[in-house]
Amino acid sequence: MEVIVVILCLIILVGMVVIFNYAENVQKKIKDLEESINIAQEQKEAYKREISRFEYDKKVKDCKIDDMIIGKNITHHIKGKDKFKVIVGDYNISSIRNTCGVLLKMGFDVEAVQRADDIIEQVKNGNDYDLIITNNEYDRYSNYKQSTDVLDSLKEIKDFEIPVIVLTVSNDRNHFISYGFDEHIQKLLDEEKVMRVFPKLLHNLKFETIKKQ
Repeated sequence: MEVIVVILCLIILVGMVVIFNYAENVQKKIKDLEESINIAQEQKEAYKREISRFEYDKKVKDCKIDDMIIGKNITHHIKGKDKFKVIVGDYNISSIRNTCGVLLKMGFDVEAVQRADDIIEQVKNGNDYDLIITNNEYDRYSNYKQSTDVLDSLKEIKDFEIPVIVLTVSNDRNHFISYGFDEHIQKLLDEEKVMRVFPKLLHNLKFETIKKQ
């Protein structure tokens, strides 16, 4: 009888070990599957972001100036042959079209990006800009969520000396200037704000009055 009990105990013990190993293997397979799904999801999201950025850039580049969300009453244009290059970062398509529209009509060479990361990347790659304009906040597709993060990263780049303007709905100019921004402009950008702020940072910048037809 005792032998039978021992045998039964051993069978139960072996069974428990087998079940435990099976459960552990199943759990590991589930975990591996979840990781594969997460990787696939991340790749899918990355692909969607790239498609979104491509479509966004195409909209900005293909958009005619007269179709941009700005008035047509620009009265001043950059004087002389100098064409100042400005990079504008803003995830909001309406806002960036307004900003780019104003600057293009006034004679600036404008490059638009939707992600804060792209500002950092463009500067690191040696692209030469006279001025950087960054929105105060970015959406979830940017690793840099705040303009302060952008400024901190830019200042880590060797020999960085490009003036940085924060363009934001906030009117707390002292907060941004004390943090280290060269200038603050409250949205939306318009001709008057350009003429008031830009010459402080671009010392060779002069404007001439556009003659009305």
